[in-house]
Amino acid sequence: MLDRVQEWLAPTDQLSNLRKSLKLRTAGTGKWYLQSAQYEAWKAGGTSFTWLYGSAGSGKTILSAGIIKDMQELCVENPAKSLAFFFFDFNDVEKQDPVNMVKSLLSQLLNRCNGVPDAVRSLHATCENGRRKASQQQLLQVLRETLELLPAPFVVLDALDECSDWDTLFDTVMEMQSWGETTLRVLLTSRKEIMIEEALEDIVLPNNRTCLESHLVDKDIGTYVQERLAKDKSFKRWQRDPETQGEIEKTLGRKAHGMYSLPSPYVISQSRC
Repeated sequence: MLDRVQEWLAPTDQLSNLRKSLKLRTAGTGKWYLQSAQYEAWKAGGTSFTWLYGSAGSGKTILSAGIIKDMQELCVENPAKSLAFFFFDFNDVEKQDPVNMVKSLLSQLLNRCNGVPDAVRSLHATCENGRRKASQQQLLQVLRETLELLPAPFVVLDALDECSDWDTLFDTVMEMQSWGETTLRVLLTSRKEIMIEEALEDIVLPNNRTCLESHLVDKDIGTYVQERLAKDKSFKRWQRDPETQGEIEKTLGRKAHGMYSLPSPYVISQSRC
């Protein structure tokens, strides 16, 4: 039965986004957040909704991947905990749809249930045994009932700003926040767009919001720059000159302003002329 339901849901491939982001992640980065009181409170179930925000290039998705990896390890250690995640993605239309987000979350959480919940079986039957698509509201209802069967479910939603339908997305997040009888914990990341900030105003408390463009990420950026300069073949000309490499690391770290993007070797070379 689970196989038929999963085929019907046809969730988007989220593991590919996770693998890509983890491959780009420099070892040791993100510790400032993974060891923070805010994150520990969220993992312990004391905080329902958390929001991490920053501009493009500030490392939100890389940090999300680190959080997901950490949570996956926690779920292995403690089977009572469950994790589902979704990466919104400008490069994939299917991963910009909030309906597909709900399908993906439901699909992942079903794998943590003891059998297929009655609500899911019923909806599958109502939709002509999977020959017809379910509505967003129907999917949300069975997601809610599935979450009620799980003792400690966690959800990570990355890059909300890359969703193609903000109205539906934030209506969905607002509804999820209203499910007070569930133990659901949600971590969100996005750019700090005015519309997103306003939509999350009544969902995420001020002390559960974190800006990624601050002194907190400076060490991560330094580690990233150091690794790129040391390993990237594009910067080979400086890899045997520790003094010049150190000067570049210091300059780029100082000018990063919370951004992870590294200039091309040509731009660096010109800036040193």
